[in-house]
Amino acid sequence: MRAIDASTGRRKCEFKFTQPTMAEAMSTASGLVFAGDNEGNFMAFDSKTGTNLWRYSTGTPVWGAAPMTYVLDGNQHVVIASGTTLLSFALPDK
Repeated sequence: MRAIDASTGRRKCEFKFTQPTMAEAMSTASGLVFAGDNEGNFMAFDSKTGTNLWRYSTGTPVWGAAPMTYVLDGNQHVVIASGTTLLSFALPDK
């Protein structure tokens, strides 16, 4: 996964998965990028540095699934489909 500066076309950062992945990525206004992989990992990255900040093993591959986000009772949540399961994670308050 690569972050490209749209004004210059230069690569800002990169995260190399251990295997090619078919999952989508989602970026948030808070500077986080979420993505899954074929090994069943759902991960959060820092959008400026590409640093992997968090990983959760879903138990099944995340194939073709795009994360989504929503706010419930003032808390932001991130959702991902993995296999036949829909997982929702609440983001911590700043």
